[in-house]
Amino acid sequence: MPAVAVNHDTQNARENSIRNVSFECSLYALAFTHWIASPEMCLGDSGFAALLKDPRWSRSILFMVVDEAQCIKQWGIEFRKHYTSLETLRSFVLRGVWVLTTSATMPPETLEQVRSILGMNTEKFFHLNLGNHRYNIVPLVWPMEGG
Repeated sequence: MPAVAVNHDTQNARENSIRNVSFECSLYALAFTHWIASPEMCLGDSGFAALLKDPRWSRSILFMVVDEAQCIKQWGIEFRKHYTSLETLRSFVLRGVWVLTTSATMPPETLEQVRSILGMNTEKFFHLNLGNHRYNIVPLVWPMEGG
């Protein structure tokens, strides 16, 4: 499964520049099955946003993943403003495209806020909480006998 990370480094590299690609369902766009991009690239870069908005390309999107979803609420207001606009991405893709949000540190109130911001349907929403107990991680303190 060919994947590509779309960021300012790959965007500016001459051989990988998305700005230089025709957005007419280009071979470049179709050459990858997995795209990894930040909210800033998806919403703040006009070239990549144009590709996302092209219905001939966006209809091939099967799902979107928002990793570290707690950042939508925790960082979105001041630090990374594009996180609070992630629901805009839903308008670029077909109805019914799944959105997977992941987080290891999302308390219930933040989960509710993230669901609201992303416009997640509560009837079709699935929540899995595996807790934070990890059998292979044990906090221990050992006294040292030297510097």
